[in-house]
Amino acid sequence: MITRIKKIAYIVFAIALLGISVNMFVAPHDTISGGLTGLAIMIEVLTGLDRAVMVLGGNILILIITLIFLDKEVFFNTVLGSLLLPVSMWIVPRHMIIENTLFSIIIGGLIIGIGFAILYHNSASSGGTTVPPLIFKKYFKLKTSIGLFLTETAVLALAIYVFTIEAFFLALFLMFIASVTVHYTQLALNKKQLVHIVSEMNKSIVDDILSGESKGIFIVPSFKASDQNIKELRVITSGKKNHERFLEVVKKHDDKAFIITTEVSDVQGDKVEVV
Repeated sequence: MITRIKKIAYIVFAIALLGISVNMFVAPHDTISGGLTGLAIMIEVLTGLDRAVMVLGGNILILIITLIFLDKEVFFNTVLGSLLLPVSMWIVPRHMIIENTLFSIIIGGLIIGIGFAILYHNSASSGGTTVPPLIFKKYFKLKTSIGLFLTETAVLALAIYVFTIEAFFLALFLMFIASVTVHYTQLALNKKQLVHIVSEMNKSIVDDILSGESKGIFIVPSFKASDQNIKELRVITSGKKNHERFLEVVKKHDDKAFIITTEVSDVQGDKVEVV
């Protein structure tokens, strides 16, 4: 229950970042942010219809697509994001913070990228064109940062007909910054530690882990050196606290254990024992 509340809080925070970026850094300079929000801004310029209303309407269609192609958790989180984004765009003041267009676009892109990365990290999206990258990742193993850039670029081409060629290139630059920010933010959020341990007390260490609170610790099957009677225990820990807790367990059983810790940004497959 607490984990679910934390995830919702992260989603709310990410959506707030998107609203701030659009209303305070991007739209005031007649530049679009790409995706459904960008389409809404263009329609608002052409017809006068409120951008928040257009986002809400477009997200209803996106939710149907999400329900068909993605799992229920993603659908629920997307429902939450889809409803919150228009609210965020209504609440956040439409005020220019930075007068310099280029600087404002850079800051806006950074904020959008961080917001998208937090959403993807929590299996969520803000609806709109943030959903296709999740579909691309599930079915084609394409990184969400690349899928986001391709999806947004397709939408940005329409900016030439509504704004100017300068606005198009600014919007393209915005989404490049956002995509790069998504990539590196996801690396930071997904970072784990791979711990190599050489010890005669590996069995005791593993038994201690299995008998206690071991969430966030993954044991990789160990191997025996061909010419030595020594086993190397390999463990993946998720988060600083879990890593420190695991090292305490090791030191308790063998304070002379040989330990090497390296950071990894991606872990795939199921050949580990999750404890």
